[in-house]
Amino acid sequence: MSKKKLTPATPGKPSPGQTLIVGIGCSAGGVEALTQFFEQVTPDSGLAYVVILHLSPDYDSQLTQILQSVTSIPVTKVEERVRVVANHVYVVPPDRHLQMADGDILVLPNARIEDRRAPVDIFFRTLAESQGSQAIAVILSGTGANGSMGIKRIKEGGGAVFVQNPREAAFNEMPRHSIATGLVDDILPVTQIPAKLLAYLQNRATVVIDLGPKPETESQQQALGELFAQLRQRTGHDFSNYKRPTLLRRLERRINVRNLSGLPEYVTFLREHPEETQSLLNDLLISVTNFFRDSPVFATLENQIIPLLTHEKREDDIIRIWVAGCATGEEAYSLAILCAERTLDVLDAPRVQIFATDIDQAAIAIAREGLYTINDAADVSPERLRRFFTQEGEQYRIRREIREMVLFAYHNVLKDPPFSRLNLVSCRNLLIYLNQTAQQRVLETFHFALNPDSYLLLGLAESIDGVSDLFATVNRERHLFQSRSVPMRSFPVPDMNQWQAYQIKPLHEPLPKRDERSNERASYGELHQRLLEQYAPPSIIVNDEYDILHISERAGRYLQIAGGEPSKNLLKLIRPELRLDLRTAFYQASQQRTNVAVRQLKLRLDDQIQTLTLHVRPVLGEYDSARGFMLVLFEPTPEEAGDAERALTSVGPAAHHLEEELIRAKAQLRLANEQHELQAEELKATNEELQAINEELRSSAEEVETSKEELQSINEELTTVNQELKLKVEEISLVGNNLQNLINSTDIATLFLDRSLRINLFTPAARDIFNLIPTDFGRPVTDITNRLDYTHLQEDAERVLATLQPVEQEVRTTDGRVYMMRMLPYRTADDRINGLVVTFVNITQRKVAEEANYFLASIVESSQDSVITVNFDGIITSWNKASETLYGYSAVEAIGQSLGMLTLPQDLSEVLRLTEKIKQFQRVETYETVRVTKDGKSLILEVVLSPVKDTAGQVIGVSSVARDITQRKKAEQALRESEKRFRLTIEAARMGTWDWNLVTGQVIWNEQHFRLFGMNPQPGPLSSSDYFAHVHASDRERISRQLQEAIDRRTVFDAEFRAVLKDGSQRWMSGYGRVVEEIDGKATHMSGVMLDIDTRKRAEETLRESDQRKDEFLAMLAHELRNPLAPVRTTLQTLGLGANQTETMSAALALMNRQVAHLVRLVDDLLDVSRINREKITLHLEPLDLNALLQEASAVMRHHFEERRIELSVSGPNEPIYLSGDAIRLTQVMTNLLTNAVRYTPEGGQVWVSLELVNQESNQSMACLRVRDNGIGLAADQLERIFELFAQVDNSRARTQGGLGLGLTLVKRLVERHGGRVQARSGGLGLGSEFVVYLPVLSVLPEPIQAPSNSVSAVAVKQRILIVDDNQDAADSFAMLLELSGYPVDVRYSGEQAIEAVQQVKPEVVLLDIGMPGLDGFETARKIRQQKWGRSLILIAMTGYGQAEDKRRSQEAGFNGHLVKPVELESLIQLFASLPPPGNPA
Repeated sequence: MSKKKLTPATPGKPSPGQTLIVGIGCSAGGVEALTQFFEQVTPDSGLAYVVILHLSPDYDSQLTQILQSVTSIPVTKVEERVRVVANHVYVVPPDRHLQMADGDILVLPNARIEDRRAPVDIFFRTLAESQGSQAIAVILSGTGANGSMGIKRIKEGGGAVFVQNPREAAFNEMPRHSIATGLVDDILPVTQIPAKLLAYLQNRATVVIDLGPKPETESQQQALGELFAQLRQRTGHDFSNYKRPTLLRRLERRINVRNLSGLPEYVTFLREHPEETQSLLNDLLISVTNFFRDSPVFATLENQIIPLLTHEKREDDIIRIWVAGCATGEEAYSLAILCAERTLDVLDAPRVQIFATDIDQAAIAIAREGLYTINDAADVSPERLRRFFTQEGEQYRIRREIREMVLFAYHNVLKDPPFSRLNLVSCRNLLIYLNQTAQQRVLETFHFALNPDSYLLLGLAESIDGVSDLFATVNRERHLFQSRSVPMRSFPVPDMNQWQAYQIKPLHEPLPKRDERSNERASYGELHQRLLEQYAPPSIIVNDEYDILHISERAGRYLQIAGGEPSKNLLKLIRPELRLDLRTAFYQASQQRTNVAVRQLKLRLDDQIQTLTLHVRPVLGEYDSARGFMLVLFEPTPEEAGDAERALTSVGPAAHHLEEELIRAKAQLRLANEQHELQAEELKATNEELQAINEELRSSAEEVETSKEELQSINEELTTVNQELKLKVEEISLVGNNLQNLINSTDIATLFLDRSLRINLFTPAARDIFNLIPTDFGRPVTDITNRLDYTHLQEDAERVLATLQPVEQEVRTTDGRVYMMRMLPYRTADDRINGLVVTFVNITQRKVAEEANYFLASIVESSQDSVITVNFDGIITSWNKASETLYGYSAVEAIGQSLGMLTLPQDLSEVLRLTEKIKQFQRVETYETVRVTKDGKSLILEVVLSPVKDTAGQVIGVSSVARDITQRKKAEQALRESEKRFRLTIEAARMGTWDWNLVTGQVIWNEQHFRLFGMNPQPGPLSSSDYFAHVHASDRERISRQLQEAIDRRTVFDAEFRAVLKDGSQRWMSGYGRVVEEIDGKATHMSGVMLDIDTRKRAEETLRESDQRKDEFLAMLAHELRNPLAPVRTTLQTLGLGANQTETMSAALALMNRQVAHLVRLVDDLLDVSRINREKITLHLEPLDLNALLQEASAVMRHHFEERRIELSVSGPNEPIYLSGDAIRLTQVMTNLLTNAVRYTPEGGQVWVSLELVNQESNQSMACLRVRDNGIGLAADQLERIFELFAQVDNSRARTQGGLGLGLTLVKRLVERHGGRVQARSGGLGLGSEFVVYLPVLSVLPEPIQAPSNSVSAVAVKQRILIVDDNQDAADSFAMLLELSGYPVDVRYSGEQAIEAVQQVKPEVVLLDIGMPGLDGFETARKIRQQKWGRSLILIAMTGYGQAEDKRRSQEAGFNGHLVKPVELESLIQLFASLPPPGNPA
């Protein structure tokens, strides 16, 4: 049975004037938590608050002022005795501790060590003792386990405990240790605790359970029955033998905590929330104890009882002690420590075996572990703490020699068999929970288990009432008793559950028992006792309290039971006339320790006067187990004739005694003779029965003997097994000690996890990574917060359990430490996997060193300089990559060799001299030397020597860093020569040089610079303003801006400007320069040259004027060529429309059309080249399908191939290839390439055209157009020149095809304008040629283009046309062509005639020439448009000027269209179709 303690005197309900006191304990991080707590406290809560902040005694927290600033209720700093009142806050100074007494707070200095290390626990203890159920404990943020022991006392007294949620606490150790006790009523955020306290207070006032002997109502009665049934079903514990008021107080407190309205509601809540069962069980089984609790009791044990137990005991003897209700083991270990202090230093000391039992499995587990917090050990003296405990961090573990004395076991003292042959039973504060029947049963059990004259220790609130015949009092104040040697009672059998007993109704009335005494068989001892009862005088046995222990059959006649409460005291039951004499006899017998007889006492019995002698005989033996008992005899005597005076006499001389005995013997003999015959018959029958019993006993004895032999054999086996187990325990203990020392000494953080990833064991170093406390054993590691910057711990663990393969991983913590985490399966001896072992090795320093070494090694290894080390014997000890590259020797070849293989003989002595200087700690400056490579090549090196030191700082070698400066030396020489040549060049080129100091603004010119500006050379620097003074005013701002941009952007300054010389003349200059020096990112110097370019600029101006005249000439030439070509072509078209044509005429017309078309194309190409050269050609870009353009161009050109019987093969992709381009110009490119192929491919040849998509090196898709033929081919020197202007293949047959050499030039220029390129390829003359065009394609495909549906169709109505041209042949021939086509036509030859004709003829369309003498076409069009009747006419410019500028001017003059001569009839018809009808405003 567990030691579950509640002081019986604890009040169940608060009195009207009593205030609930809330004790608040915290430490680190507590100020913030207290601030949040009191911000939520209402002014009228009705509670008193006492704050214990466990901080350093020297720390001034200013807590009183802080709390007063956040709460409206008074806050008092306790410095003297203060009466506690509601709605007040009391703050304890950090150098004091509190005690509660009669509703007052006392502050005391921290004199004892436990006062300093556990002030919260000390206060909670005294709060529980003084307030009982009126106490409430609140635990907030803090470190350590302070408060976790004190809340046990609070719960013991029936109070409540609330804890801040550890997840929000700044320091969660205090809340977690309190939660680990299992006694916490609720875990809440700190801001919700005040409201919970208020609800608890209000519920206490409303929920009342009757504490009387029976429940008030049937519902409560049923609720209690169901509640205990659920407890028995879910926990296995039966609480039916507990005191009903105690149970109901516990239930009432749980109802208050859950804010329920009554017991039936709580039973419903318990049924719906099975987890509440454990909380209720924890409240009923409060494992409250501590080391050496009630120190005076343990002082008595130490000084009186333990010496008696060990007296005259030897090594073979065993002292057996039973601690019933041991809770978490502190009392058992305290007894073990007392025994150890008595026996450990004695050579022949007896062994001590302590049995510690409880029904709380969790408490037993803690006791077996033997590990206690510093607060739990607060009551242990420092000397005992050092001797019997081992410190593990902030905890203490019981030493092995103490732990081996105690055996912990689960045991229910009410129903389980007891231990036997005990010398001492300690059962403190357990009986107070049990009802009277259960108390008596437990005490009888203890008496049964104890040896005679052994000892029983009870709690200060417990007694041996009801079984005083079994125990004698040794020390009443300490509640220490000794067992008596009395007849053995039958071992008590547990009663039926009282909560079920009253519900069972008997089916029948019990039958009266028949007297079976006549059939009982009694032993001789029982027969003797029976005869004495029958023939001896009536007698009564009483104890030292005069309570009746046994009474004979006939002694009842001398007793008289009065009304009122029944009593067993003989002085209350004796007849009144004998009471005074008996009291006097009792007093005389106890005081004189002698027999007393009271004679001649007169007593009326059955209406007769009887004379008797009253004998009182005490038990006087010092070691007699009946010591303290007294025998009272009622001896009837005849009335003496002499003096009838009563007298109290002591036993006289021997003769007098003999005479009295003889008289009594004669009387007895007379009575015996009278009854002898009757008794003889009875004895004969009894003898026969005894013989039968003897036979049965003999048979039973044989069975017992057999069982004894079997038990002896089993005992021998058990002894052997026990010896083996003892050896195993010693081995395990040794292994355990080794393991414990290994765990304590290792600096490797290690976790032992089971298969569910719950913590079985951890080393102290693991607490640096995981926030572990000793109570975390059995918790999942995933519930423990850690400092790892690693989120895959659980996945790794599950993978190791699944694959049984170790995991090794470098992990980092949030504070920057690096650990090597190794996770592997935990294998048992039989190769079973019982979990995981996770180790964390701190490799932070190693990583730092590795990174530093790696960094240095990387620097050395990646250095472009040769780095080698040499010892003082001149032997190479290290060799980097640069050394291999420099000298040609690999590291294997060089290391271990002498430095002399790299040094010239004449330089070796110098190297040795410098090495000796380094050995003497002297500095060696950088020097240049010559070294020899593997292939014998000499190198000029720049060498730096430095010492190599060991860890002690001693120089052990030399480091040589060598840099090859051979090329630098050569470059320096070349630079000197180059500078010399540069100066000569500058002087020869007459260049001026300048250097501009951007900081001071000073400029330095050379002599030539002065001469360029027409100045005489001047010594000293000039200012920048001198330079700008010679820059033309129109160019000065631009030059200043370009110079500043070059300085800001660090780009080249390259500008041309006009310089004003000293004599006022102007010359063109070219300035070039750049920033040559910077300091901290700011330009400080700029240098450059100045060159006279006046002659070049004048030549360029002359060239531009010539080029302009050339372009004007080409434009005029084209105009003049087109004008005569227009009537020729028109005439040919007119002749082609004739019906009576012979074959010869058709052939001649076709020939003339081809030649005219060729001439037109030559003129167009000439103009296109001119426009491209002047960059006046404009591309009209739009999304195009290049594949479709190729098909159209090849279809147009196919008849040219067919005429020359050349096979044309065109291949392209099945899908469109889109690009952004000018359709007309790209068609021109394809046409020129096909024309070129026709021209230079012989008849019967082949031409292959292909189009495909290709990827370039830049991953850009390009369209690739190839035109390949098997014609005359190209020489190698013609592949680039073929694209130049007027370049042609020098081939007589090709020349017959005509051409100006402009087609490929146009192809190249147009392709480049589209962002592409063109290449020419050929295997040589006669091997054909290939032209490849690359054009960029669109990365995003365009939306499908809806082709306009403006198909050229015959004009339904033939408009009247007026042709105006100063070339009469051109005008008449074109009029003839239009008339043959069905158009009514009028012709005029000047602008004036045109205006007049428009008024008279009223044409619908006017074809107007531009370049007419007098009134030109532009002016004529403007005049026509100015007239009302001319606004709706269709004006079409028909001219030899076809450039973009010409088309723009015609549009501005009011023309609707622009056609270039010679005009094709089809082009004119298409234009008509595209224009709106005359008069249409569109």
